[in-house]
Amino acid sequence: MTDFDTAAVIGGDTRQIYCAEKLRAAGYKTYLFGFELSPDNAALGKTDELEKAMSADIIILPLPVSKNGKLLNTPFCGREIPLSDITRLLTPEKKVFYGMGTKQLERALADIGCVYYDYYKFQSLIIKNALLTAEGVLGIITDKIPKTVFGMKAAVTGYGRVGYFTAKLLKALGAEVTVFARSPEQLAKADCAGLETEELQYFGCEKRNFDCLINTVPSHILGEDELNALSSDTVIIETASAPYGLDFDAARKKGFTVIKAFSLPGKTSPITAGEVIAEAIVTKLSGGAV
Repeated sequence: MTDFDTAAVIGGDTRQIYCAEKLRAAGYKTYLFGFELSPDNAALGKTDELEKAMSADIIILPLPVSKNGKLLNTPFCGREIPLSDITRLLTPEKKVFYGMGTKQLERALADIGCVYYDYYKFQSLIIKNALLTAEGVLGIITDKIPKTVFGMKAAVTGYGRVGYFTAKLLKALGAEVTVFARSPEQLAKADCAGLETEELQYFGCEKRNFDCLINTVPSHILGEDELNALSSDTVIIETASAPYGLDFDAARKKGFTVIKAFSLPGKTSPITAGEVIAEAIVTKLSGGAV
């Protein structure tokens, strides 16, 4: 415990509820605001008054904090909350945590003079979140593709954290996994992990027969040429954030089955994802490395 002993979790999806539960278990008095429409609305010091929630020492905002740069991300709230309402109620002694913050928000927090952190930049959280995302992808595959993972032919584009864990889980279950990447370092790591590898730039140069393709690269890499190389029954799973790796319009016109697997930990493992956020915040508050 630190000198800061009250925390408010304001807005976000189901994982924020479990973040609040974890904080309460760690000894923090916890307020929860913006979840009146949630089916998992636990009695965690819930308040309908933003001002009361903002009286806490520690303010925890969603991941992502906003989807349009203007409104707080509050899918379970009965009204829209402008980010300006949050900053208006902040004072310099507060500590503010948020995920994937906007430049405008960061400038406002700096002007107020409070201490602030983007917890989605904490390396411990990023790595754990990547594993949870990969597990979510595996769940999608077993649910949506009517064949076993064992023996499945899978392509993974990109070999960052999510690509690494996704390929590792698939290979562990007996899939035939090919990693496509630009970086020689990533290709070397994939090769050393016993995976098939190819340079991403050559993806569209020959026909590809995969049961599924999981994209983890957040930049345009799967356009007309690459889609023409794929067999039409390949299921494409997009996990990357905007601007995404897949040309969705081209994929739709060609009749591909496309699954937009965004914010997977919040959808498939909200309890663990919320606990991971809380653990990272508590560690940071106690002066530990994150």
